Amino acid sequence: MQRVLAPTAGLPLYVLNSAHLASTAYAGDGTAFCDALQAQTHTTGTAQERILEKAFDLLELRARTVAALLAIAEVPLAVAELQQLAEVAGLRPAHAARAVRDLAARGFTQDFADGRVTLHDAVRPVASSAADDLPNGVTHRVRDALLQILEGQRGLPQLGRWMRLLTETGRVEELLDLASEEGFYESGYPREIRAAVADAAEDLARDTVIRFEAHNTLVTWAYYDCDWQACARHVSAMERLAVNGDTGIGPRERALLAARQFLVYGHDKDVRRLTEAFTTGLRQVESESTEERALRYSFAQAL
Repeated sequence: MQRVLAPTAGLPLYVLNSAHLASTAYAGDGTAFCDALQAQTHTTGTAQERILEKAFDLLELRARTVAALLAIAEVPLAVAELQQLAEVAGLRPAHAARAVRDLAARGFTQDFADGRVTLHDAVRPVASSAADDLPNGVTHRVRDALLQILEGQRGLPQLGRWMRLLTETGRVEELLDLASEEGFYESGYPREIRAAVADAAEDLARDTVIRFEAHNTLVTWAYYDCDWQACARHVSAMERLAVNGDTGIGPRERALLAARQFLVYGHDKDVRRLTEAFTTGLRQVESESTEERALRYSFAQAL
């Protein structure tokens, strides 16, 4: 018994699944189980990893599929939300419910008082591998459904996962719209989305306005990071896009460019260029418009 318990470090998840494996896969022969486990861990990771991998492999396909869905979700889901993802993945409600019970019986999930369920942290790697094995079409549909489920939820983990899903599914335009909302930068955001925005800014196949907006978002991030070199670099990119851009670069974009120039020239205390940017901006917007009022306010702030 001591030899069976030793690889588990006495942790319930591993004890439970070691006992299950010895009983089902090795006909109750604990010695054979330990010999096999020891031989495999010389080349394939720790004993605890092998215990979970073997136990996961013994699950029915529907249970492995539901674990994969929870891995994609990353955040706890209500029963109805998980049922929705399962339906998208082709599982009937009764089969999905049975799968959740099977996962719980193996200690692979954690339940919350409000009824939500998530994966045990130790199980995430093996469940993520199962998610990678799902057909591409299923994965895309599950992510789309998860986006709809998480949209509007206010919890920080849910909001963060929703933002990452926007990048994973190529919805950069929605991400840029979100970045334009007041308080976005102060409230925190997943760092991964900056890479997606940077990719959009440099993607020549994208619409000029999208690239312009992406550089504008990167200017704001650089400003909050006090990275003035990056600020200047992205403002220069916005200037090039405004000069070479199509008809999509209108008064709003030109007023936005001027406001970003104000940031850089104001920081450099370059009053001449600051004034030139203000004068140029005024010529490109209508008199007494919202854009003109925004320009005058931003100019006064930069002085």
